[in-house]
Amino acid sequence: MDGSAGEPVAEAELVLQSPAGVAVESTDTDRAGRFRIPPVPPGSYVLEVRAPGYAPLSHPLDLSGPVGGLVLVLQAPGGDRYRTTIRSGGAPRPSRGTASTSAVSRAEIEALPGGDTAAVNEIAATQPGVTPDEYGAVHVRGNFGGLQLRIDDIPLPPGIQDRLQQLLDAQLVREVRLTVGGVPAEVGEQVAGVLAADLRRPEGAPTGEAELSYGSYDDTVVQANVGGGTGPLSILGSASFQSTERGLDAPAPTPILHDGLLDGRGLLKIDDRLGSHDDLELLALYAESHYEVPIDPTELPLSQLPEGRQPDQYGNTPPQFVPYDANPTELERDGFAALAWRHDFGPRARLDVVPSFRYEESDVACDTAGQLGPTADPGSTCSSVAHRVLQGGAQIDESIGIGKSDFKVGAVADYRHSSAAYSEFFRDDASPEGGADPSQTLSGEDVLDMLFAGVYAQDTLRLGRWTLTPGLRLDAQQASLEGTAQSTVLWGPSARLGASYAASDDVVIHGYVAQLWQPPSFDAVTAARVLGLVPAGVAVPLDLQGETDWVAELGVSARVISQLTLTVTPWGRLSQDTLDDQEVGDTALTADYNYQRGRALGVDVSAILAVGRHLHAFMNGTVEVAQGQGIATATYLFTPQQLAATGWQSVDNAQLVSGNAGGDWSPDRGATHLSGLVTFGSGLRTGPTNGSTLPAYWIADVTLRHRFERPIPFEVAIDAKNLFDEVVAYRVATGSLAGSAYGPLREVDVRLTVFYGS
Repeated sequence: MDGSAGEPVAEAELVLQSPAGVAVESTDTDRAGRFRIPPVPPGSYVLEVRAPGYAPLSHPLDLSGPVGGLVLVLQAPGGDRYRTTIRSGGAPRPSRGTASTSAVSRAEIEALPGGDTAAVNEIAATQPGVTPDEYGAVHVRGNFGGLQLRIDDIPLPPGIQDRLQQLLDAQLVREVRLTVGGVPAEVGEQVAGVLAADLRRPEGAPTGEAELSYGSYDDTVVQANVGGGTGPLSILGSASFQSTERGLDAPAPTPILHDGLLDGRGLLKIDDRLGSHDDLELLALYAESHYEVPIDPTELPLSQLPEGRQPDQYGNTPPQFVPYDANPTELERDGFAALAWRHDFGPRARLDVVPSFRYEESDVACDTAGQLGPTADPGSTCSSVAHRVLQGGAQIDESIGIGKSDFKVGAVADYRHSSAAYSEFFRDDASPEGGADPSQTLSGEDVLDMLFAGVYAQDTLRLGRWTLTPGLRLDAQQASLEGTAQSTVLWGPSARLGASYAASDDVVIHGYVAQLWQPPSFDAVTAARVLGLVPAGVAVPLDLQGETDWVAELGVSARVISQLTLTVTPWGRLSQDTLDDQEVGDTALTADYNYQRGRALGVDVSAILAVGRHLHAFMNGTVEVAQGQGIATATYLFTPQQLAATGWQSVDNAQLVSGNAGGDWSPDRGATHLSGLVTFGSGLRTGPTNGSTLPAYWIADVTLRHRFERPIPFEVAIDAKNLFDEVVAYRVATGSLAGSAYGPLREVDVRLTVFYGS
């Protein structure tokens, strides 16, 4: 949307008026400068177009028949011309892309129950192929690997993947795009998929919004953002604060014991267009969270259990008792900053240089006096871990468009220095007051240095109705444990080919085949020390391997009628040295390990329904099976029973059936909205060898909201989450920190949002 070469205008406001000047409908443009005219009675109208920084435009329209392919040109001060396109209303036509990608616009985010108070990972979990897990984490098609996270096309380092919801408020997001299959060659370390969020780029006088939400569990959320620009400079900032009595998913559905959270986040984006060919963007994010580690109120001390602790119904080892007055805590701090320079050599040639820096701090503090006190189980232990990560890197790529080809080459390098100081405390069983026995305390520190580098080349060929996306990539990783002779170098090539064929404007078939490679994170080194599985002075075996995958999918997407688009995508995966992770005791750490091999098979289906501006709905579902065979590395993390299970076993990050159905109904041209979302899961796996399935669940969320224009623009909303009080067991005896993790019961929140500026 800048320059005079006909770039599209995003977020332009359009109002359809009768010849008498009465507003009939309104909408706005998407990031590609497109919008759809809602269904209205046939006749003559006037389309009023306004966008910050550009002269208003009035365009007569005859809507006696379908409208498509119309191009409007906006005039900017100084004579530059900008283009925006118009399309008729209805469900979206299928994308001609070669990947399984779904997009959620700003309006669709607001239409979800909870609106922009939802975490970005929660928004991603409403899409096909995605399975939600404890603490807001998500899994893609049963894959261990995380999502490649991108904000304004700036890649975030791998370590932040599970904490994106802490770094980014949905109130700033213009669109979220989720790719769960067919990832391009520029995506390396996380090959399960891509979660890309585009932020708003405000122009003109400052505008923004402030929001206050309060509800169940004394959950209070305050957030605000403001943005504006002058000339080539645009600034966007936000801050939020949350206080709640239910922070982490609790080890029992009710009552909630010792589970408070104080959380704060901030974001600053400065975008400066240095000229007609250069753009400089600074992106800085910071989050800080103070957790109380939840305590299970259903556990009893051994003095009240004469039979002792028994394995649970799934065969899991029983947890140790944590006294109710104990105070274990966790502190997390995350900071990330990137400076992206983009230089255009011409309409289809661009250089991107993105250096970045990240700092992460995670502290789990054992309350030795409380957790190992007089009522604690004899032989009880607890751990304290201070984890620090300093990470810096850069990604450089060059894209060139020639004829029907858009070619991109690039390189990425990333260096990570991490340290973990740990102490494991053992209860002093000889003392009536318990507490830690200093003579048994194990302490130490592991320092890991890791260097990752990759190069890639990819192309997009548009050959009539065909689109092809071939790509090649080579990655290498070196990891070394300071103070020891332990070091390892891993590397792996990957090759990818995507293709799509547009049988018509309303029917597109796409396919994807690839060999992919993804490296481990090597957190198992620290885990081994914390658990005392590898004694001090003994070398830690760095035997982890990178995973090699052979993946394929074939999908078809069709707009069967103007209001309904359907997509079906079967997919499969075979893998060698299949990666998975193991939760590590009562810490916030996870440890990687390899199966000898793995396999996965599934199908994703989705439907999008659009009936004018008044009703929008979607439905999707996934059926999948994901398995691994034979634990091959980091064997010190497992019991003899687990190592003896050499047959195929289900992985614990996939469930057989999952699905979502949601809709938004607005009877009065957008002032009032009634939104609903139903989520189904057949249950994740549990048990020593993942041989059991947790109970299936249904979750229903509902939001009613209304916008008022006087005396100032504001919106009031009521959010009811888990309306029918469903008990949802995400994890039983296999979760981090508290062992088990249950989703929240019914929550009711009230939100007030005030809009300021033009």
